[in-house]
Amino acid sequence: MRPRVRSYRALVPLLGTLLAPQALAVPFVIQTVDSVGVRGNHNSLALDSRQDPHIAYAGAGRLLYASPHDTTWTVEVADSLGNVGYYTSLAFDGADVPHISYFDIDRADLRYATKVSGVWVAQVVDSVGSVGQFSSIAVDADGNPRITYYDKDHGDLKYAAMAGGVWTIETADSVGDVGFYTSLALDALGEPSVSYSDISGGGLKYAHKSGGVWSAEVVEPGFPVGTYSSLALEPSGRAHISYANIGLQTLRYAVQDGAGWSLETVDGSGSVGYYTSIQLAGGTSPRISYIDIAHRKLLYAARGSGFNWDIETVDQVTQALFYTSLKLDSEGNPKISYFDNEKGDLKFADSAVHLIAPAGGERWPAGSAQKVAWTGIGPVEVLISQDGGANYIAALPSPVTDHEVFIPVPSWTTTMGRVKVRRSSPLSSSECRGLLTIALGLTSPWWAKTIDAVGSTGYNPSLHLTPAGAPRISYWDLSARAVRFAARTGGVWNFETVQITGGSTTPTSLAISAIGIPSIAYFDNAARQLKYAVRVGGTWSSEIVRSLTVVGDHCSLALNSFGSPRIAYYESSPARLVLAAQAGVSWGTEDVDAGTDVGLYNSLALDNIGYPYISYYDGTNHDLKFASKAGATWTVETVDAAGDVGSYSSLVLDAGRNPHVSYVDVGNGYLKYATKAGGTWTIETVDFGGYVDGSTSIALDGGGQPHIAYYDAVTSRLRYASRSALGWSTDSVDPSAGGGGRNSLALDSDGNPRIAFQHIASSDLRYASAAIELSAPATAVVWPVGANRIVRWEGTGYANLWISTDGGTSFQMIAPGLSGGAYTLLVPRSPSTQCRVRLQRDFPYSASLCESLFEIKASVDLVAFRADPVPYEGGALVTWATNPGVGDLAGYRLEKAVGSGAFTSVLGLTSEVTYRDPGAIPGTQYRLTAVNGLGDAFVLGVATFRPRKPLAAGPLPYRGGDLTISFASSGGAAGAPALTEVILFDLRGRRVRTIARGPYPSGFQSAAWNGKDEGGRRVASGVYFLKTVSGGHEQSIKITVLR
Repeated sequence: MRPRVRSYRALVPLLGTLLAPQALAVPFVIQTVDSVGVRGNHNSLALDSRQDPHIAYAGAGRLLYASPHDTTWTVEVADSLGNVGYYTSLAFDGADVPHISYFDIDRADLRYATKVSGVWVAQVVDSVGSVGQFSSIAVDADGNPRITYYDKDHGDLKYAAMAGGVWTIETADSVGDVGFYTSLALDALGEPSVSYSDISGGGLKYAHKSGGVWSAEVVEPGFPVGTYSSLALEPSGRAHISYANIGLQTLRYAVQDGAGWSLETVDGSGSVGYYTSIQLAGGTSPRISYIDIAHRKLLYAARGSGFNWDIETVDQVTQALFYTSLKLDSEGNPKISYFDNEKGDLKFADSAVHLIAPAGGERWPAGSAQKVAWTGIGPVEVLISQDGGANYIAALPSPVTDHEVFIPVPSWTTTMGRVKVRRSSPLSSSECRGLLTIALGLTSPWWAKTIDAVGSTGYNPSLHLTPAGAPRISYWDLSARAVRFAARTGGVWNFETVQITGGSTTPTSLAISAIGIPSIAYFDNAARQLKYAVRVGGTWSSEIVRSLTVVGDHCSLALNSFGSPRIAYYESSPARLVLAAQAGVSWGTEDVDAGTDVGLYNSLALDNIGYPYISYYDGTNHDLKFASKAGATWTVETVDAAGDVGSYSSLVLDAGRNPHVSYVDVGNGYLKYATKAGGTWTIETVDFGGYVDGSTSIALDGGGQPHIAYYDAVTSRLRYASRSALGWSTDSVDPSAGGGGRNSLALDSDGNPRIAFQHIASSDLRYASAAIELSAPATAVVWPVGANRIVRWEGTGYANLWISTDGGTSFQMIAPGLSGGAYTLLVPRSPSTQCRVRLQRDFPYSASLCESLFEIKASVDLVAFRADPVPYEGGALVTWATNPGVGDLAGYRLEKAVGSGAFTSVLGLTSEVTYRDPGAIPGTQYRLTAVNGLGDAFVLGVATFRPRKPLAAGPLPYRGGDLTISFASSGGAAGAPALTEVILFDLRGRRVRTIARGPYPSGFQSAAWNGKDEGGRRVASGVYFLKTVSGGHEQSIKITVLR
């Protein structure tokens, strides 16, 4: 069983501690990197391509590795097999992969460790005799490590080189007892040079290999000269060596001078020169860190003007300091790792400035004041850029010495904002690694709403977007014990029950076909079956994929290019990861991997050919694993084994079929990300917060960059991470605590994230989005020209409203800078049946189209227009109705003409739909005009006033069928309906039938009689009387029935 690798964080004060009170030429800030026990002897410092420091060192018999993250250090165990980590040397290759050489005291072996796909891999380099002390490592241009070290049994300087994964070992020097205090460097051709000590009396020596042959020379003879040697090469290959003359207790310096060496004493104050480390500023000017043993000081020496050396104290303690390692960043600022023997701590001295905030990914409203914070000593300029750092301007009028200031944000509109702090002397600068979005009125794009709050619901949601971008969600409803499906259509969420299964909670996995058909994989745990459901024609149908012997958990669904489903799932009895595939009407299964808890948290993806890929958690070994099949057999590999890693994995493939996986480092509470390209896995830690737990969900944007939804268990909040070329940025999604433990992420066509999640505290289903999403107009509607119509949306920030009359081929802006979720639009004079509305936000970009085409109609249709006599009174009642109605118009105009006279206005612009003309005479005409909201007038028609009898019927005589009756109703007080009756009597005055009875408004009404009496019997032939009674008025007519 390999050792489990765990990490921890050592908190570092924001500004560090400046120990020397005087103003120093080099403004060092001291940090404690590791204080857990006795840690930090035999340390080695290296800088990656971003100039971030990393330290390899010994601690409690283990090889440890420390890396900074903001103001904290993360410490990993690189090797714990045996008593290891001594005589440590660290170097990076061009891909920022660390390589470490070190000594195993128990076995007296030289060992080597490197990170492969994020996992530390260690091996023995040389085990013949007692070998490996005083190791020094360098990496060539091809990423191959080279190591010099001491062979104690033979007293030789040894050299090991790896090529093609195989180590070649040779003796570089065997004259005397040589190989103490080796320091290796490679020249521009990749040839090795090494400084070292001959303790048999030869002093300081230097060896170089050229043309496959080693040559060695004495730089300074005598014993004990050459201890603690450190070598640096100029680009030309010229060697510089720092070392100690322990006999004289001085720090010495040697530099190649033609065919010989130029030697000098750097510090002759006594008890100095221990643990030297040398670097060259500008490629030629030496800088040296070393220890003053007697005075317990860490010292730093720099070649000054001429041949002078400037020496200063970096740190001083009451006991001893040991093991210094010096590196210079790209601007020449020294950084030193060293061991504080008084406290047993690994410490780090840094002279650069480092920007802490902003980190990148923030949204800064133009015109606001935003915080900039940094570490380091000295006044700095605060600069800001709108083009990603190509050009900067001053954010403040003068340099500042505070380590936190608020700067005014310029009135820019950019997604490539960047901040830099720069100290002029000694020169040091630091930029935020991510980009800022700057725009007027910029706010968080996130909004969230509750989708389903009925009972305890929202478990294990799975979100997908239709080809048109509409969200669809499957989930488990615990209260109903049912698999449910939610779909938003026309701005409204609709819910359907897929199956009431009973039994325990099941995961759900949703897929949407290319034509928008949803399907779901889930477990029916009451029946102990894996099932697959598909919705066709508005109806869900399900089928059994596999019957199980126990309840199921962990399944993932994907569709191939033909829409055929594939389901990965974990089966606990027998324990295995299985892939199920539908072929025709039947299902087949195959085992992918086997073992107890092997296959948990699985995530399935299919490439464009249909080959399956699965990420999953090996719960026995606590590893992230990955299986792929491109042919007849499965290939299974361990992706990450650094601790308890791999739970809650989520997988997606890019266009090149390369996998991208998000997952949780359970032991440390980290969010991690792994991707494979060119056969090699690369692993990154996305969130070092230490509290990540719960599901992760990954998606790729159009540029192939990953985006991840995940959960912070301490703050109980849903979070979101996205990566750009400059690194990762993270954000809180739902401001309410308790949400996001189970989540599912999808990106729309603009790259905006949408997340379905369960709010744990309230057990409901919620939906979060960073996009602008239109909800109205939603379906095929008609908008009258000049009418007011409300456009509704969900989303934050300012957006522009556009309209198209050609189906979306082209758009015209009609309202800029909208916010608040609703806008009342005056429908433009652009009639078309091919209209669409688009709402577009520029920062961050999001565009939303209405779901279907709608019509803008310019005309006004006349539905009804009448001029009727007023019952039992004089004059006319003019009434009308139109489409669109009065609510969508500015109003109507009514004109009147008598006889051959001209039309004159009787009603100006009005919203009334009736007009009472008491002076109307037969033949009076009325002309109606509608006016829309844009002032366009439409003459709709003419109505003529014609008198009508208060009671009439026909056809007469009645011979069968329906008798149509027209009757007047007088109406009640203030125009209210009045009781009106229409009654049929025989000649004797007996009531035969009440044909109509009820409240009627004033006007003319109609009714029908079918020739039957109250009992439903046909009336006999004869003469009858038809009578109306309304508002105190009575009318009678005689009718004849003939059979």
